Amino acid sequence: MFPLVLSFGIVLYGIFTAATETAPIRNSMLLSLAVFLLALWAEVPFLQNHGLWLAFILFSLGRSVFLILSIPKLKRLMDKT
Repeated sequence: MFPLVLSFGIVLYGIFTAATETAPIRNSMLLSLAVFLLALWAEVPFLQNHGLWLAFILFSLGRSVFLILSIPKLKRLMDKT
């Protein structure tokens, strides 16, 4: 499950990097870090190692979701050029 979730974020990372729009990448990483830390704090005491993997999966999923939410802005920027 982890590689599947991770792959979308990597593809989106490449799209934003190629467009030289790094602010959405930074913002998605910071928001994903917050999701990761919250999941780490909430899940690891109960699920131990499975909670850690769940936190990693949520981090990768969050990065993908937050970058997907930034695509309309990227599209508007690219339409102007």
